[in-house]
Amino acid sequence: MTYELIIVEKRTGKAWDAAPQVQNVNYTTNRTGSPGTLKFTIIASGGISFVEGDTVRFSVDGQPVFLGWVFTKTRDRYAVIDVVCYDQLRYLKASASYCFTGRTAGEIIQEIAGDFQLQTGALDDTGYAIPSLIMEEKTCLDIISTALQKTLLATGTLYTFFDDAGALSLREAGSMIANG
Repeated sequence: MTYELIIVEKRTGKAWDAAPQVQNVNYTTNRTGSPGTLKFTIIASGGISFVEGDTVRFSVDGQPVFLGWVFTKTRDRYAVIDVVCYDQLRYLKASASYCFTGRTAGEIIQEIAGDFQLQTGALDDTGYAIPSLIMEEKTCLDIISTALQKTLLATGTLYTFFDDAGALSLREAGSMIANG
């Protein structure tokens, strides 16, 4: 397996592959309700310089796994840096108020993503227009989760909302089964 961990400096646009200096990488994701997390430990050497807010892209064998941003980094006295990155679902923890009438879960996701300037990818059509969804001062993740719960109750079909390496995506769970 080949790994690539690219860090892009927001300030300069300079990109570099940090994989040779990374000691370990841990990617965590949940089916719903929380952002994907990429944690890694890197040895500071060779002029490595990055800050919170810089973009991180992690790939395995050329396949993108994670695209997100550095949220925290802590450095010890031995020049070892622990880094925590989150994907764009993290930005959906912001509270907002929305009123939707006759909209599908995909349309709701599209509108919220547009309001927060987030990228979307494949948004499966659920075929179910939610008659009414009014939510005040709730996290955007909670609003989307409620739309998906209403869709499940009405259709019996489970959908998964996730960040697909930089694109918010909605997929029918049954279509995501991998061949062993």
